[in-house]
Amino acid sequence: MIKRIPCEADLLSTDLEIYGNAITRCQNAAQDCPEAGYCKYGECFNQLSYVESVERLEVIEKELEHYKSKWSKLNSQHLHLISCLKLAVSDAVKNNNSEYAFAYRSCLTMLERVI
Repeated sequence: MIKRIPCEADLLSTDLEIYGNAITRCQNAAQDCPEAGYCKYGECFNQLSYVESVERLEVIEKELEHYKSKWSKLNSQHLHLISCLKLAVSDAVKNNNSEYAFAYRSCLTMLERVI
């Protein structure tokens, strides 16, 4: 499970654990911050420690890998669809099905315009 880094919005949380982590994050020990519902000085939440920065980078790297894999899957799916349509066009031309060939070519041109 990914460790969550406290932020200013956590001061308004009803979950006691999240709220407690936000309070302990406050380095100024300003008692009026939680009462106001936001961090008045903001320095506690604007700067990350070295460990938190490394954790944040690890999370971002995992998200990047996830989105790269999703993109490659989507890219391969549309390339597969185009190759299937080209094969269907050649089969329709071989079998003298001009209606199908026209429909497949129309689909291909629409897809190529979008892509």
